[in-house]
Amino acid sequence: MPSLKIVDTQNVAIGGRSDDFWRYKKHFTKAFLKLRKPQRSFPMALRDANILDQQKVLQYFDLQGFEYGNWLSNNHRYNFLIGCVVSLLDLQDLIGIKKLGFKKYSIAFGARGRGGKGSAAAHFEPGRHAINLTKDYGLESLAHEYGHLLDHFFGCYIDQDKVNQYLSYGRLNAEALKNVNGLRKGSLRYLMNDLLSTIVFKNGTNGLVTDYYARLLKDSRSDYFTASTEIFARTFEQWVSYKLKQKGVVNVYLSQPKYEHWMYLSPALFKKALPKMNALIKAMAAKAK
Repeated sequence: MPSLKIVDTQNVAIGGRSDDFWRYKKHFTKAFLKLRKPQRSFPMALRDANILDQQKVLQYFDLQGFEYGNWLSNNHRYNFLIGCVVSLLDLQDLIGIKKLGFKKYSIAFGARGRGGKGSAAAHFEPGRHAINLTKDYGLESLAHEYGHLLDHFFGCYIDQDKVNQYLSYGRLNAEALKNVNGLRKGSLRYLMNDLLSTIVFKNGTNGLVTDYYARLLKDSRSDYFTASTEIFARTFEQWVSYKLKQKGVVNVYLSQPKYEHWMYLSPALFKKALPKMNALIKAMAAKAK
């Protein structure tokens, strides 16, 4: 269970100059198109007149709360809120899960990291059940961090394991994954392991590793990059970008490459892993209903 409920109850923008600014539809549309193309309408359930209502957003996605850094202006808060809602709506469409927060998870903006050049652009905190996006470098990272959230939620609450709360077995080096034959066929852990084994091993067996995994092993930070939870998050990030492109959608807030290109699957390996990821996401969506 999360050790602290993260909630910022103050509604952003309401009652100030930002409120007046966003109530003019032309301003709303202009800002919206900087984040996502083509334009899409927000459900009325999320709005108060022409602006987003934070409390309605929390209810709509079953989020536990939002947290903002104390130094964030109202305008910064509202910009983050718009980008977040745009991205969550796209995630709903892609993964088929409507209540993305599962009544357990929060999103923090510039509140739980130091920020600055060289620091992490975003991170997931399992103990606090929170995604944190930094002010200056957190944009474009939501898909990656939401991959961690899915991995954590379904491993911690749905397909549980006595040792590890992540479906992917967390920081376990991916080359040491359990053999898929030792898992119940069709279970979420089976499907996750099947996906990761396809990415790590040639022919999906415990034999020679793929060129992709071999590249990761050569990096000085290989313990981090070869961790199964990180491989899944990067692959999920790549899957989101692929699905958005299929739909003709550009959403720079939700998914842009977070790492150097060689840290992602090659087109050939991604094509091989794609049906495995599709099967896993479909099973997650079914379990979430």
